[in-house]
Amino acid sequence: MFVNVWTITELLNASLLRAQIWFNAKLPGQPTSESTTVTPSNKALVPAPKPRIKLLKANNVIGTPTGGVKAFVRRTDPGTTQVFEEDGKYIFAPGGNLTVFISNPETPEELASARVAFGWWEEKNYKL
Repeated sequence: MFVNVWTITELLNASLLRAQIWFNAKLPGQPTSESTTVTPSNKALVPAPKPRIKLLKANNVIGTPTGGVKAFVRRTDPGTTQVFEEDGKYIFAPGGNLTVFISNPETPEELASARVAFGWWEEKNYKL
């Protein structure tokens, strides 16, 4: 997976969120769902390609990721969307993962909510 772009939107207009970006980490908790809103941007391809990656989500986890690398941290202002263009510079082999781990450290008693979106591309026979 070659990461092209990702965005984070704070949805409640209430909290300063922290988004930790982890590479190849083991995550706390279990995924609660897999995204069904994945679509190729090239709509001229028929049939549409099936992505080989999974977009997973977990809610209300306790703990933090372990192993892997905490690559960087971003903060989001209430009610804003931040866009991070990566242009394929983050590359993950099969079995790897990119995690956007969202928390609300300044006011942990308040509910936090965010929407994360990804853009990526895959290459069939890419060799590391």
